[in-house]
Amino acid sequence: FPSHDTDRDVWNTEIEHIAHTYPLEKNNEGAFTQISVIDMLYEVKNAHDIVTVDVGQHQMWSAQRFRSTHPRTFLGSGGLGTMGFSLPTAIGAYYGTYLSQPLLQGEESNPLAHQPTIWSIS
Repeated sequence: FPSHDTDRDVWNTEIEHIAHTYPLEKNNEGAFTQISVIDMLYEVKNAHDIVTVDVGQHQMWSAQRFRSTHPRTFLGSGGLGTMGFSLPTAIGAYYGTYLSQPLLQGEESNPLAHQPTIWSIS
């Protein structure tokens, strides 16, 4: 069988070049931005905390900045979800693991998941 190591080496070299050319945005010291909030959440979370994210730009920032050390602790739709994804995902993650309180982010989770939650409770 042909070796794919050469292809992988070429790809890894390209990725390293892109990461070096376009590094992640750094926080402005003392500035309160979306990225600084994500960075603060990362600093206070425990290794087993579960992070759920909605769709949008914060999903990309979170995927770049949250370094998970345990499997299944960063839950996102991978671009296949809808707004409101993170609240029901956080509820399912909590009841599925009982490991920790999920960290929830997203601007639309509560309004979009509110009505279905009321119907499921009643």
